[in-house]
Amino acid sequence: IGNERVTYIPDLLYHLARHAEINGVNVYGYGLAKETLKNLKDKQLNFKSAPVPNGLISCSWPRTLPSTEALQVQGTYNNTTAAPVKLLLEGLGTNLDSLVIPAKKQMSFNLTAQPRQTGQAVFRLRSVQDGKEIENNEIPFETITRPKVKVLVLASSPDFEYKFLRNWLFENKYSAFFRTRISKDKFSTEQVNLETTESSNLNTGTFRKYDLVIADDEELANLGPLRAALQREINDGLGLLIRLNEAKPLSNVTAQFKLSQTADSITTSIIPVLPSEQKLKPVPVDQPVYISKKPTQLSLVEDPKGNILASTALSGNGRVTATALAATYNWVLNAATADYASYWSAVINATVRKGSQEFSWQSTPAHPGVGSQVDITFQDVMKANIPTITINGRELRSQQHLVLPFYWQASFQPKNSGWQSFSTNTGKTGAMYVFKPDSWKAVSAYELLKLNGDYQKNQVQQQNLEEKTTKNLEKYVSRWVFFAVFLISMAFLWFETKILQ
Repeated sequence: IGNERVTYIPDLLYHLARHAEINGVNVYGYGLAKETLKNLKDKQLNFKSAPVPNGLISCSWPRTLPSTEALQVQGTYNNTTAAPVKLLLEGLGTNLDSLVIPAKKQMSFNLTAQPRQTGQAVFRLRSVQDGKEIENNEIPFETITRPKVKVLVLASSPDFEYKFLRNWLFENKYSAFFRTRISKDKFSTEQVNLETTESSNLNTGTFRKYDLVIADDEELANLGPLRAALQREINDGLGLLIRLNEAKPLSNVTAQFKLSQTADSITTSIIPVLPSEQKLKPVPVDQPVYISKKPTQLSLVEDPKGNILASTALSGNGRVTATALAATYNWVLNAATADYASYWSAVINATVRKGSQEFSWQSTPAHPGVGSQVDITFQDVMKANIPTITINGRELRSQQHLVLPFYWQASFQPKNSGWQSFSTNTGKTGAMYVFKPDSWKAVSAYELLKLNGDYQKNQVQQQNLEEKTTKNLEKYVSRWVFFAVFLISMAFLWFETKILQ
């Protein structure tokens, strides 16, 4: 700041409230916290950001992991130094995977490990440079045993997507029945990990045997009278996962999703981003189909621009999910089987019929720390009393989600680091991990940079929009029209005066 005089302000919002004449704020460094930005209101933000910090600036991994799947730790490392940095993923005292980040380079990474235990565990992600440790962060997760899931797959025609999906379901011990339409009334069938023999002829009771139905939109349109039976089972808890190929819905169940398609020659691949902010490898596409955002639907997978690739909606006690990402088998062909598994696990787990003991919840921020506000969103049904969560012996008040009535939200500030177990008044339990205050410093700093940069950019765009609107109004009303209206008004007043006289 040079020789300018600096005055310490302990509470910025209180200071601005007392000095209404201040209409702008200069912010240096990494920026202001999210809650402070929300309350700036009409104050102009002039953000002069610090350089992108050195070290881990983003990192994500699944907090709950089925025992059959591998743990993937993905993120970005910004190496601003003149020497390479080695990233090490360690668990139970063993080096599980590693990667070297070259000097003076920002690089994405993907480290993989197969947990050998069930329950809660904490791995370590270490950064080592010239034999010296410069970062050591915790990777907490919980490995669970997946209940046996039965899947019914209905295909309108044979294709590679179903072939590779069949192999993946077999390897991950799903029980599945595939029915592929060959002609109008002829089908080919295949069973995966099933003990009993299934028939290709569906009836009203068929859907009751399964936890999930995977079908393309065309085959759903061909179900005829069975669509009513399918809808009844969805309302009773069955999950439906729809594969979309075109922007025009063919079945009535798909019509609830608003679709759009781009026919440009620029978009040749898509980078899917999962809810955990995990970026997958690019998938080649022809003409990508996107799903428009709706308040009654929850986005599951997006691209970096925010275009929705998979979205889910409640339907009675069940869920209907639409996925517009085609040719995911290219991941397998390009030796990216972990990305293929992450994608299908995400959309299936979000859609499959929920067991009576399953507890769906998530917490924000991604790396909750001691003393910071942590929000817990959980799925529950209100019976006699409002669902509540008890953590560390303290009952938290919950608030119903404004759009989704089955979701409830509660907040608290953890005082201790480590695993924090909690329970609901309906008998459901969960556990989350709270990090120490000095964990993930570069990640927190980079998130602040992005948050303040986006805030300033939105302010500028809003100002440009208001200026453009004002200019359009000035051009629309000419002075001759105004003068004509003025003369007519004056003539009316003169005429009214003469009549009164």
